[in-house]
Amino acid sequence: MNNLEGFLNKFKHLLQSSKASKESIISSVRHITHIELAERNVELKEGILHIQASPLVRSEIFMRKHKILEDLKSKLGTKAPRDIR
Repeated sequence: MNNLEGFLNKFKHLLQSSKASKESIISSVRHITHIELAERNVELKEGILHIQASPLVRSEIFMRKHKILEDLKSKLGTKAPRDIR
């Protein structure tokens, strides 16, 4: 039973770190662009940040892309996305 608990705790840790990363991303976007994103609209895959939003919102985010990425790098370090799409 203890082995199973340890195995499941690994996944729990991964889910919590993913949620914390998403919260940091949403916070950075809100701080820089004053746009509120929902957690379901943000996905981080293989170092690329994918944002699902209206074209107007996406354009605003892309205009400030470098500033957002710099802010995320200072917050998340090596776990920060390297690009936004």
